[in-house]
Amino acid sequence: MFSKHLDIREQARVLQQGKFPVVVGTPNRLLKLCQQGDLLMDSVELVLLDLSKDKKGFHLLELHVIKNDCLKLLVDFVFPNTVSKDKPVRVGLCRNEL
Repeated sequence: MFSKHLDIREQARVLQQGKFPVVVGTPNRLLKLCQQGDLLMDSVELVLLDLSKDKKGFHLLELHVIKNDCLKLLVDFVFPNTVSKDKPVRVGLCRNEL
């Protein structure tokens, strides 16, 4: 749902309309939405990180900046909500390779 080819403002509007138990996106896009306060982890049960290869053929975790975004997302937003909730947030990794 939260891919970079869609406008982040439109995604923010969608997120303001309800609660989403499952979110899917690249680490950078999910991090931006969390930092802006549009994606709140209090209702999220599953975070799926899209780790598809980019246009140049790199796996996203091979890129230094994406690794940092992924760690920041997990440490600053996902893990704190896992500790404070009765039902922890689960994290999954997916690749959309055609």
